[in-house]
Amino acid sequence: MSLDVSLLSAFLGGLLTFLAPCTLPLIPAFLAFIGGASPGVNNLEKRKAVLFAALSFVSGFTVIFMLLGMASGTLGALFTLNKKLIAQVGGVLIIVLGFGMMGVIPLPSLGRITGKIPSSVVPGTRTGGFLLGLLFGLGWSPCLGPILGTILVLAATSSTALTGATLLFAYALGLGLPFLLLSYWYASSLLVVERIAPHTKTISTIGGALVVGLGLLMLIGQFGALTALGFDLYRIPLLSTLMDYM
Repeated sequence: MSLDVSLLSAFLGGLLTFLAPCTLPLIPAFLAFIGGASPGVNNLEKRKAVLFAALSFVSGFTVIFMLLGMASGTLGALFTLNKKLIAQVGGVLIIVLGFGMMGVIPLPSLGRITGKIPSSVVPGTRTGGFLLGLLFGLGWSPCLGPILGTILVLAATSSTALTGATLLFAYALGLGLPFLLLSYWYASSLLVVERIAPHTKTISTIGGALVVGLGLLMLIGQFGALTALGFDLYRIPLLSTLMDYM
């Protein structure tokens, strides 16, 4: 299986979103709400309950993200004749979002979940977790916005609904997998967050620089160079073996 750089970029974007300064500190609170447990709980049955509730939560925002990806891909397909222009405009937008992640320029809030959580979202239930996931996906937070916006631009330039949905699925996977891991080892989640938290700003800066680089490649029409690099890496025996399991 060859390495698809766009999918890898989307997956890494999800990981960066999870590690963002205004996302990571909230993870234990999300887990406490959807799992109906308190940090320190290490009972196997309770861990499983939190894990399944977390899986419902991840499924909720995955549905929203994939629908957004389909919409972006479909919108891009309507402007196929101007695909080059879309890529250039998208490149500029991605550069702006990247500098925003780095803190170089201020970005307006792209929205966030506001107000009280509806009573239909019951803590500690799979249905409640799924509904909260839908709200999370619809309520773009300032941390979610820049990277999600970047992946949506990639989805638009793909010009197909299926590719757009696939890209956003990869993004949701990158965001959701570490969340699921922490949900299973919920008793240690606070400790993990405390250890990573001091480095989140550095991680966001590095991620922002990568996003800027991605935008520059799109702006000058050289995004395909990343795909070529992916195929070159695939020719390296060790990396080829690892990629076959991706």
